[in-house]
Amino acid sequence: MMKILDGHLLPRRMKAAEGSELPPLRDFARNLTKDLDAVTAGLTMPSPAARSKDT
Repeated sequence: MMKILDGHLLPRRMKAAEGSELPPLRDFARNLTKDLDAVTAGLTMPSPAARSKDT
């Protein structure tokens, strides 16, 4: 997800994780909602390091 910058898929993946039988995975997904905009942006926008490699 991080390499191909598909942060738009995050809500679907979080919903799947929240339905998991693994409590740590459910908790992780729930905690992402605390700052979902920032998490989504981080998975959608290229990092500064990636941009510098392109130049």
